[in-house]
Amino acid sequence: MTCVMVGLSATIGLISLSWHPSHDAPVVLYPAYLAWNGIKTPYSGIYDFNFPGTYLVYGFIGWITSLSDWGLQFVDLLLLIVGGFLAALSFPKESRRQALIGYCSFACLYLGWFSEYGLQREFFCTLLALGACAAAIRPKRLWMVGLLCGAAILIKPTSAVAFAWIFVWALSREPDWRQRGSASLLAAIGVSIPLLLTVIWLFRIGSLSDFLAISRNYSPLYLSMDGGHTVLTRPQHLAYDLHHLVAPDYGVLLLGGAITLVLSLSWQDICVRGEFGRVVLLFAGVTVCFYIYPVFSGQFWRYHYLPFFAFGLITLAMGLCVTMGEGREKHRQFVGTGLASLLLIYYARGAVVALQPGPSLPSDIVARQVSAYLTPRLKPGDTVQPLDWTGGTVAGMLQCRARLATSFLYDFEFYHNVSNPVIRGLRSRFMRELNVAKPRYVLQVNGEDKPWPSGPDTSREFPELNRLLKDNYVIAAQYPTLVIWERSDPSLRAFRP
Repeated sequence: MTCVMVGLSATIGLISLSWHPSHDAPVVLYPAYLAWNGIKTPYSGIYDFNFPGTYLVYGFIGWITSLSDWGLQFVDLLLLIVGGFLAALSFPKESRRQALIGYCSFACLYLGWFSEYGLQREFFCTLLALGACAAAIRPKRLWMVGLLCGAAILIKPTSAVAFAWIFVWALSREPDWRQRGSASLLAAIGVSIPLLLTVIWLFRIGSLSDFLAISRNYSPLYLSMDGGHTVLTRPQHLAYDLHHLVAPDYGVLLLGGAITLVLSLSWQDICVRGEFGRVVLLFAGVTVCFYIYPVFSGQFWRYHYLPFFAFGLITLAMGLCVTMGEGREKHRQFVGTGLASLLLIYYARGAVVALQPGPSLPSDIVARQVSAYLTPRLKPGDTVQPLDWTGGTVAGMLQCRARLATSFLYDFEFYHNVSNPVIRGLRSRFMRELNVAKPRYVLQVNGEDKPWPSGPDTSREFPELNRLLKDNYVIAAQYPTLVIWERSDPSLRAFRP
């Protein structure tokens, strides 16, 4: 089975080198590109609620790959391989093969989602958590667990819930309270180092106050929406979160149930297997933490469960390792082994899916349209303003290295909680920046497929913006979901009021 799983994941991994990042990846790669190349300053020059770690990670990846499709996919595949080594190193030698089976099943699932969910922030948190597990099983490595926890917080702060369990598990191995106290201090120092360095960096570039203002003022408004971009009241959001916690996506529920059943059949044997049993407990606990992790964002998108699938499939494979052991009761051996094997193969079906790719995503089509139109026309000094979110315009701007006109990458901020002073202030700021920047092109994505906010206090109207476009721009190109506006008078010194 090991050869089959490794072969499947290796095959689809090689195929993935011909893909290109899409959906969310370009949306985080583009602001990192702007910041890394000194074009825009994070938070003060880019209104972004992503955390500072994304600028470091994605900026570095963009720098070493020159943002080429092949380079980005190669880095994605390389990191996926690194994750496999970390998973194997977390277990005793005799069970590393089973850990690799579980991880290869995850790799097939991950690659089976194509590049739509490649290089997601949750993927990096998965790798950091695997690294923390590999460090935690070794003595006197809690400082390293702390460093990795701090790095994960800078990418996705809510991932700290999983690292909290890793800390508890590692501290339980210390023989007395004094050593636990010193180990906790080292872990706290490890966590604080990347956080402190980030605060210093933000202060030096003059963006610390802007970052804090976005986190304090806008992020709560954004988090008031559910996964369908509907604004909810607090009681409604609580009910929404509880519903998805109790009845999540079918694939999540299936894996959670399988892990529970297989571990219940093999738990007595796991507990008596010393270090192996303790590591299984570590991975099972991290799986539970990443199961509840999406609750903190309250949106439950599929990629939010990436860490859960990674740790869950490895844990399931460990249950398979035990249920296949000699001396097991026949019915338990049959049920546990059969269920675990079927589930690992089920989640590895992504390899088969990826061998028969479907049609291009709508966002990919828009990205190609934007890039094809702008590349031969952009001149030095030209700027471009997208009116979009994940519809493909930002990806197209990344492909042709277009410069962002204002500090706003997206426009969805302007259409929810519209009576709130924060949103009214953002609208006014956007209009002021447009008047100053006078972008040559404005890329507008419309239609029902656009993730418009809905619910109370939302709107699809922005009269000031519509008037500015009507008075100062002409439609240069129009596609089914994309309108490219060009400034009507290139020499225009000021927009008409």
